[in-house]
Amino acid sequence: MEDNRFYASARWRKLRAYKLSLNPLCEKCQRDGRVTEARHVHHVEERKDRPDLAFELSNLESLCVPCHGTMRGKHGD
Repeated sequence: MEDNRFYASARWRKLRAYKLSLNPLCEKCQRDGRVTEARHVHHVEERKDRPDLAFELSNLESLCVPCHGTMRGKHGD
């Protein structure tokens, strides 16, 4: 429920759109030498562990669908 409220908030949607406008390609794929469109914005430091970083641009990473699935598995969310 808390996750739904957070991700539906206007503040998050605006920040997410801004991050994807700055980094429209998957940052993990780019590090691996691939070019892939980003569809998700991922919290590097998990939001539940670091709520103080939830809206920090420096804690966000643009990811493609497969990379985001991999990262979600690491965080368990």
